[in-house]
Amino acid sequence: MFFALSLAIALFSMGWSLPLPYKTPQVGREKFVVAHHMVGNTFPYTYDTWLADVNLAHANGIDAFALNVGTDPWQKDRVKDAFDAARDSGTGFKMFMSFDMAVNPCAGPSDAEALREYITTYASHPAQFRYNGKIFASTFAGEICTFGAATTEQGWKEQFTDQLTGENAALFVPSFFMDPARFKSFSAMDGAFNVRFMLYVWRLADGTVA
Repeated sequence: MFFALSLAIALFSMGWSLPLPYKTPQVGREKFVVAHHMVGNTFPYTYDTWLADVNLAHANGIDAFALNVGTDPWQKDRVKDAFDAARDSGTGFKMFMSFDMAVNPCAGPSDAEALREYITTYASHPAQFRYNGKIFASTFAGEICTFGAATTEQGWKEQFTDQLTGENAALFVPSFFMDPARFKSFSAMDGAFNVRFMLYVWRLADGTVA
C-alpha cells in the first residue's frame, strides 16, 4: 500500500515546502528538513570539511544530508567521512543515501548489489537516518532501471527492497520522473520525492507535511 507522509527536502543552501495534491496533511507529526549534498562535488573534502558542513547545516535547522552518490570509487571514502563526522558532531545530525541513477548503472543484479552495499554498510551506524525504524533510502531518477528484471517495478522490488531485511530493511522513497499515477503499481516504493526546479517534497502516506 502506498502511504503518505510528506517531508520537505531542502537543498543545502535553500529549501521550501511545496503542497502536493494527494491527501490532506496531518499535523503534529515529527518533521525533518534535509539537504541534498552532492558527493560527486566533494573530491577535496576531508573529515574536517564534512564536520564543518554538518555543524553549519545543524546551526541552520537542517536535520540530515541526503548523500547523492555516483560511481567514482573515491566517493565511498567521502561517504564514510560524512557519516563519521555526523556521529562525532554530537548534534544528532543524520545521513542517508540518495543514489544518483542518472550515472549509476542498473542493467543487472550486480548493479543493485552495489547500491545495497551502501545500505548494509551503514545500517548500524549511529548517524544513519531512519524513519519508523527503517533505513531511509532515496534516488535521483531510476525510473528506467530494471536490474535485469522484466520491469522497473520488479527490478527495484526483487533486487533492492526485497533483499534488504531485518535491520537492513529500507524505507524506499525514490525520485522517479514519471506519471505519478504509476506510483501505486510500485510495491517497492514507500513514498516519492517530487523534484521541480530543485525543490524536494517527500510524500509518504499519512498526509503529514514537514
